Amino acid sequence: MDRTQKKTKYSIMARTVDQAFDELIKRIQPLPSEQGKVKSHYSTVNSCLSRSFGCYDLREIGSFGSGTSVRNYSDTDYFAACPSEKISENSNTMLVNFRNALSYTFHSTTGIRVSSPAVRIPFGSRVSELVEVCPARFKGLIQTPLAQRPYYEIPDSNGGWMKASPNAHNHYV
Repeated sequence: MDRTQKKTKYSIMARTVDQAFDELIKRIQPLPSEQGKVKSHYSTVNSCLSRSFGCYDLREIGSFGSGTSVRNYSDTDYFAACPSEKISENSNTMLVNFRNALSYTFHSTTGIRVSSPAVRIPFGSRVSELVEVCPARFKGLIQTPLAQRPYYEIPDSNGGWMKASPNAHNHYV
């Protein structure tokens, strides 16, 4: 068998652009095991933030939330919606408070740190085992070209708060 006849698992040629695109998607989609490790911590993160800050909605956002994640390269991002009265006026203080509560809950997890606008929790050595949790407070609805969407305020890296609407962003994506 010469070089052109040798087949490997990656040498199967698609016949159309659609088939080639489907093959690409299969190759870059995260494996169920990748997100499974992080999802196993969801309830504990949610319980910690509910108890400490009254978090009432821990929502997956980012590439996993919008279905655009890439195998071995995408982490998991969450918005943690908390009541306004539980949110510090200074967003940097809020991030430190989040980090402290999460560090206490995950005391055997090293490397939990603030990386504004979120707190990073490395549940393993791979990017796919990294969770980022962003404190958020609901502010109302914002008009988009498609419809009204909920918007929140999240840390702006300068101690203040900025507008964000993951729902509007996901509909755009």
